[in-house]
Amino acid sequence: MYQRELLVRVAWLYYIEGLTQKEIADMLDISRIKVTRILNKAKKEGLVYIDIIDPLTNCLQIERDLKDAFGLKDAMVVPRVDSSIEKIKNSLGRAGAIYLRRILRNNMVLTTAWGSTLSYIIPYLRPKKISGLKVVSIMGGLAPGSRENPFEIASKISNIFGGKSYYLHAPAITDSKETSRILMNQEQVAFIFKMAKRANIGLVSIGDVSPESTLIRVGFLTYRELEEVKAKGAVGEILGRFYDIHGDKIKTSLDSRIIGLDLDDIKEVENVIGVSGGEVKVKPLLGAIRGGYIDTLITDEGTAKALLRDSKSF
Repeated sequence: MYQRELLVRVAWLYYIEGLTQKEIADMLDISRIKVTRILNKAKKEGLVYIDIIDPLTNCLQIERDLKDAFGLKDAMVVPRVDSSIEKIKNSLGRAGAIYLRRILRNNMVLTTAWGSTLSYIIPYLRPKKISGLKVVSIMGGLAPGSRENPFEIASKISNIFGGKSYYLHAPAITDSKETSRILMNQEQVAFIFKMAKRANIGLVSIGDVSPESTLIRVGFLTYRELEEVKAKGAVGEILGRFYDIHGDKIKTSLDSRIIGLDLDDIKEVENVIGVSGGEVKVKPLLGAIRGGYIDTLITDEGTAKALLRDSKSF
């Protein structure tokens, strides 16, 4: 049974965009025979008349608008059927799993970070053997068992795809600049960083500056420190590194204590996928896109529309 999302996507690409069946097969990493079967099924189910009758067609157009407006390599937009953060994260987790499984190839290096949204991807990943896959955690760890722990995310993804995982055996944030300097100079940490910066794919979540942010929740930042960061113009963070609405880096007291890639390092990754959604993520996403910290965006319909709207205002 083909998922309705796939039926609509293939029908749109073939009947509206005018792509050939071979081009669609290559784009979606499926066989040409499967494309033919999907198109036949779309006809039988009455999905294809003169137009395509499904809300997802609007999302496909929004994906194109995002790529055109921001120069993204790719975008995936899911319909928003519920505005609750939990429902949005579940939808993004499902979309992230589909997208990740589609683009991963043999002998690739995948870097992963922390973030609650990324943890929602794991349950939707289906096993697939990817020979030579390396999954690298690009930030130190949190307390064992934490849902958004970079160690947990990297380990589970590598197990699902039969790859090998690499960790930074250090805390995400140290207690002092000196401790961080010592750990960063260790041979094993330097090796991980070198591998991460040459990765094919990066998978990151976009943090915000609300009281519910991950940094506040895990205790790495106090409310007072958060207000100080916001006063400097911060709208979002990736790996604990803050930036403003224009994507310019903002220095904070955390910078010298973080065990992880900085924003310039992230830019060296071939394709950084940002997975994030919800009203509170609009400004953080705008800053991240403008700063060049993400290349591919996976988000929900409401957030995508707000990004296109607010890009003219901020």
